[in-house]
Amino acid sequence: MAEFEAFDLLPAQIAVLDREGGIAFTNHAWDQTAEGRLPDRRWNYLEECAAAADRGCAEARAIGTGLGLVLARELDRFVATYNCPFDDRHHWFQISARPGRATDDEIGAIVMHTDVTALQYDHLTGLANRALFEAQSEFVLDVARRAGSSVGIALIDLDGFKGINDEFGHAVGDEVLVRLAQRLLSATSDKDLVARVGGDEFAIVTCAGATEVGLAGLLRNVENAFKEPFVVKGAHRYLSASVGAALFPADGKTHEDLLKTADSRMYGMKRATGGRHEKWLA
Repeated sequence: MAEFEAFDLLPAQIAVLDREGGIAFTNHAWDQTAEGRLPDRRWNYLEECAAAADRGCAEARAIGTGLGLVLARELDRFVATYNCPFDDRHHWFQISARPGRATDDEIGAIVMHTDVTALQYDHLTGLANRALFEAQSEFVLDVARRAGSSVGIALIDLDGFKGINDEFGHAVGDEVLVRLAQRLLSATSDKDLVARVGGDEFAIVTCAGATEVGLAGLLRNVENAFKEPFVVKGAHRYLSASVGAALFPADGKTHEDLLKTADSRMYGMKRATGGRHEKWLA
């Protein structure tokens, strides 16, 4: 379909559907993320939504219903947001669909998918935010359950950070948080997710396959991230943190259970030591 080749220049994933919901054209961005499912574009969007809905995906059911209305020319535009994990990461996408021209009986709809995961990152540090941390945690837990493997979660609460804000101001405090974020990223692997989940609170979720030894090593790396002082307006200031961790499935079967265990250990450490990470094993 030569009239749609200009879509290849766009970063969004675009598909042109026939009146029955079958794929008639996809642009390069769509093809790059389709994981080889569309070699001949013999794929029906409505059928895929129905199959996902049968597997219990409420988002797919709503998208299929909305897209069906667009194809029937009963809705001028349909927009929805859904989640889709790939490349070992959790992603959010927005789908936008519009009907084809009224004079064109062959084109049912033009569908565009845009990755909006960037909206789930903390604007100051560039780390994932709480929503993305929770979604990634649920994703890797699902992978671990099916594979019979483990996942680690760590919670980090800064000790004494308020003193930096009080002494030097919030602008300097923000700069320290940015530097700390970079240290935490350096302390973890590319497959781990580091998030800022509160003002001075951070969290880490590992990839599926984490071990007790691996999680203990991660905690040592986190502790090492606080050994060097932060230079603040020519002065050297040390930060410490209370850290608690939990390992699936030994410490909990759900995201909520793991958070509860890690949180309890983190505050137990805060009360007892005020600085170094607590031994996370029971």
